[in-house]
Amino acid sequence: ASVAPLHSLVGAEQPRTTQSGLCGAEQPRTMRRSSTAALRSPTVAILGAGITGLTAAAFLRKQGIEDFTVFEENGDGVGGTWRDHDYPGAGTDTEVPSYLPTFLPRPNFHSQFARRDEILSYCEMVAAEYVGLEKFRFGCRVIALRFGGDEWTLDTSQGRFHAAFIIFCTASISAKFVRRPNGIANEASFGGVIRHSSECGSDLAEYKGKRILIVGCGATAVQLAPTVAPVARSVTVLRRTMPYMTVRSKVALPQRAWLYTLWRWVYELRNDFITLFDGARCIEFVLRWWVWLRDYMLRAPLPAACQPSPGQPVQCTRRAFDYLGFRSAVIDGRISVVDGQADPLRAYTPDGVVLASGRELRADLVVLATGYEIGKVDISFYVEGALRDQAEASRFPNFFYPLAGAPLFTIPPRVCEDNMLYFVRVLRSYSAHPVLFFPPEDQPSFRKDYSILFSPHCSSRRYLLHDRKDAPRYRTDDLQVQGIPVPRAFARWVLWWQRPREWRPKGAGEEEGDAAITAGPSSNAAMQCLAMCDGFWNRCSGVSWRQMEMV
Repeated sequence: ASVAPLHSLVGAEQPRTTQSGLCGAEQPRTMRRSSTAALRSPTVAILGAGITGLTAAAFLRKQGIEDFTVFEENGDGVGGTWRDHDYPGAGTDTEVPSYLPTFLPRPNFHSQFARRDEILSYCEMVAAEYVGLEKFRFGCRVIALRFGGDEWTLDTSQGRFHAAFIIFCTASISAKFVRRPNGIANEASFGGVIRHSSECGSDLAEYKGKRILIVGCGATAVQLAPTVAPVARSVTVLRRTMPYMTVRSKVALPQRAWLYTLWRWVYELRNDFITLFDGARCIEFVLRWWVWLRDYMLRAPLPAACQPSPGQPVQCTRRAFDYLGFRSAVIDGRISVVDGQADPLRAYTPDGVVLASGRELRADLVVLATGYEIGKVDISFYVEGALRDQAEASRFPNFFYPLAGAPLFTIPPRVCEDNMLYFVRVLRSYSAHPVLFFPPEDQPSFRKDYSILFSPHCSSRRYLLHDRKDAPRYRTDDLQVQGIPVPRAFARWVLWWQRPREWRPKGAGEEEGDAAITAGPSSNAAMQCLAMCDGFWNRCSGVSWRQMEMV
């Protein structure tokens, strides 16, 4: 049986489900939109029902736009990464007031750092009350996206759908794209259990009396290790790049709206100030010295393996908030940290693992907190019949990526909220001519050799994409920075001036698969202003940096 495509709900009675649960809700049948309806109210397909997809959907409905459907591959409901990760201690790695969208109700969480179950319940509430369960298609895997004429065709596991616009909220933080250490020998010989952090349950009985080895030291390890330490026989963290760790105490969220807003402004101002140094490694030492003084020199000393390497930029990798007692557990000896950068993991043994130096770490359970292959998707993209790479998404017509222009320390729901203002503005003025939301020609060009990510003291590649993994050395030409060194306050100002550019299909004489952009301004003045500020900020330091290599 064929599955009906998306339709325009404007002026029509909205279908409602009869079930109140998030799973198994009756899916409404829809009618194909007419060509005249496309001019008035084009359809929107949102891919992904994680917190970014929910933000986009709730924002559309708040703006009075009803003509959208959310496609979610998982059949177990909304929440994305919060639904799929349930390891002990799981929670936000930034404060709630700066994490959740501002147009949604204030949460009633136990502290400024939310637990996983609190965020998941909040997502379910947003889906039911601020989006509407009838807007979702659960268990619907998108296989291919094809653009032709003036609309997208979605080939899914539930049939074929049509939409004028795609809002791409599908991330690679899922079990399909886990990152596992390469070149580790004898895995089959290990007598214990090896799990990725996404496969870990929250029941502490699973960890009682076990020797636990956690590979990686990001937010997952900082939350997981101190939570299981009281019941485990031993906890060892094998880290590569040690993040800067800031100790925080949990405090109750303010009940008054104005005080909650004030908290949010303070947190956002802090994040924007730190972001100013992401593209200015020549003077980043000012921030680094302050962080060292506040978080290390004025506190009880830590073992060398638990300290960032000398000269490491603060945001070389995502900074960690320690609100569950990681630092105190290290000082008390309940958690041991091993420098995997100096002594990397080489092989498994029946009783644990062995490092390059020959040192053996005994373990009954190995937890791979090694992250994900960011940027990977398992969806095929076709534009006018030609297969395109997902890296070319900025040249896809009527294709909106709500995390475009995010700083390194990305807070997805808030960046999505910022960008949705721009999307709605374009949607309301849509005249059936396909557009490019963020054409590459209009984007600012930031000098990569200013970036802290290319500092010789930054060994992490967390924020770098498209590197040549087969090469022994990496040059800046082989790498692309994921994120921009611009505070969100500046980015929001730029979005106010951002305008889409009309897209047209390839014409005579153009290569197969190419898309051309109609005549228009060669660049956006506001965007180029950011690049000028970036250059001025760096030139003020009086330092000129060359293209560098890093091992």
